[in-house]
Amino acid sequence: GVITRTLGRTGIRVPVVNMGVMNADNPALVRRAFEAGMRLFDTAAYYQRGRNEEMVGSVLRELGARDQAVIATKVFLPPPQRGMAPGQVKAFFLKTAEESLRRLQTDHVDILYSHNVSTLDYLKNPGVLEALQALKKQGKTRSIGFSTHQGMAECLDAAAGMGVYDVVLTTFNYSFHSDAPL
Repeated sequence: GVITRTLGRTGIRVPVVNMGVMNADNPALVRRAFEAGMRLFDTAAYYQRGRNEEMVGSVLRELGARDQAVIATKVFLPPPQRGMAPGQVKAFFLKTAEESLRRLQTDHVDILYSHNVSTLDYLKNPGVLEALQALKKQGKTRSIGFSTHQGMAECLDAAAGMGVYDVVLTTFNYSFHSDAPL
């Protein structure tokens, strides 16, 4: 059978192999991944200017499989805009999440990530935290997290002590073998 694991503190069990949809633009790939047993589909509002989410939503609707799939998506605020007032950051997150739900053709996602977190300031940004927690409370996401590609060890350590995030999507491969903090 398919090997599964519980993902972070989400309570969601997923197969150990799933689909990062990012560069895929062929719905047949998503369909085949589902047929092969993959259940978590990771996308983002930023990928292909929203077309990636539209494709995932369309395929899952076509398959009648929304209730069998785990959808993870991300809100990306470009670094030059991260210095906006917390209220503006929160409004951006709320608006982007609503747009993602429409593109995905669902009333909720299973995981909503703050995309590309690389500093403690952004990890702890009050606007980001308020938006993610509000969306979770409203049932628009089951779980909240962040993705990280740089400054990872520092962000992971800080997040572990915050008690806010349910899951982290981190970059990790053999080239990090000598990065002791990570």
